[in-house]
Amino acid sequence: MPVLGAYTYVVETASMDAARFGGESSINWSMIIWRTDGAALPIDKEEGAMLTAGVLPFPDDLYITGTPTTELWTKLARYRGHKLETIDNRKVRAQLRWSTLYAVDPEAPNTLVLPSSAEYTAVTRSTTIYRSGWSVSPPAASDTSADIGGSSLAGNDQGTPCQVAQVRIRMRFTQDASVVSMLTAATTLTTYIGTKNSASFAGFAANSLICEGVNIGDAGNEFYEVVFDFTFDAWYQHEQVATTDADGRAKRTSGGALSEVKWKRLNRTTTDFNNIYGGDTALKTRTEKGWWL
Repeated sequence: MPVLGAYTYVVETASMDAARFGGESSINWSMIIWRTDGAALPIDKEEGAMLTAGVLPFPDDLYITGTPTTELWTKLARYRGHKLETIDNRKVRAQLRWSTLYAVDPEAPNTLVLPSSAEYTAVTRSTTIYRSGWSVSPPAASDTSADIGGSSLAGNDQGTPCQVAQVRIRMRFTQDASVVSMLTAATTLTTYIGTKNSASFAGFAANSLICEGVNIGDAGNEFYEVVFDFTFDAWYQHEQVATTDADGRAKRTSGGALSEVKWKRLNRTTTDFNNIYGGDTALKTRTEKGWWL
């Protein structure tokens, strides 16, 4: 039986709960502890001494110290706390727990990964159009098109409501603050906000996505979650806009129709959204398509 300082202990039971990818895996011990000299062991007075002696781990201590021979999730499980229960005046039962969100990569058994996922929601946005049957489609690479052509709609001063297809994409990434701090992540990742994609991303063409926002928040213990919100737009975020004179009124033909209508959108900088994966192609596949692939 191990002896640490003034204490002797024995492990009664040990159990492991290896969760599926995305869940929390845990290790649980039940120990009996007593003083080697046979003296009384009041838990309210000697918990600190048991921590100092190493009988009880300190919060967030790693379950495995040193270098394991394989990349098991137990390598990164951290101590979450204990419950002490007096058996008699001289013995204590201690329930110990370690846990982690790290899991073995389904595609690479010797690699540990953290959860990530994507959600796709199809919606529409409302816009106003002034012409139908246009010959110039909303351009992907330009913020302004030539005159779109087509036929003026009846009552073209007010335009006609129209729905444009969109897809909202929410991507979630669990991060370890002991590896990359929340502040570092916030400083780096928020630079994506308000930009459009310079390259194809998640199957959507360049310039068709906007990063609407990035949220970084606590996910428990040493973990935090980074959430990206992207929006795909079938018209590349363009609107039909009538060209105006200096006085702000729409230019018209002699017949009173709008003389020129163009596709226009807000000028935005571009970013390669694929950089959020840091070159990890397995992470990209797991996130965009699901870990089971």
